[in-house]
Amino acid sequence: MRLVKWLSSEEDSKRQRQTVLIYAYVGLKLRDCVSIFKTFDITAEQLSQLAVVAREYFRANTLFLPSSVNPTVSTIGHIIPSHAQDVHRIYKQGLGTVTMEGREAKHIALKKLSENTTFQ
Repeated sequence: MRLVKWLSSEEDSKRQRQTVLIYAYVGLKLRDCVSIFKTFDITAEQLSQLAVVAREYFRANTLFLPSSVNPTVSTIGHIIPSHAQDVHRIYKQGLGTVTMEGREAKHIALKKLSENTTFQ
């Protein structure tokens, strides 16, 4: 909330105060979403809380900042909660599970490319 305090001043109009508070609300909801879906060990209660917070984040964006709604905002609002539930149902883990699946082949190809293209 330091940012809100820094962006606000006593001479602000009602519209300016409202805009700053909207950005603060959206930022808090995004922070809450990320703090839940980045965890490794997640509970069913946290999954239901994620669905609520993600929906609130999406609604705040669509109601107050319609020009900022993009595929990322839509994904956070709709896809991430259902994907987190699927991952929890299958693996009993949260979305904090990081896999290197598919990246190993890319790294091998990059290594071969660098070996073939560098002058020795």
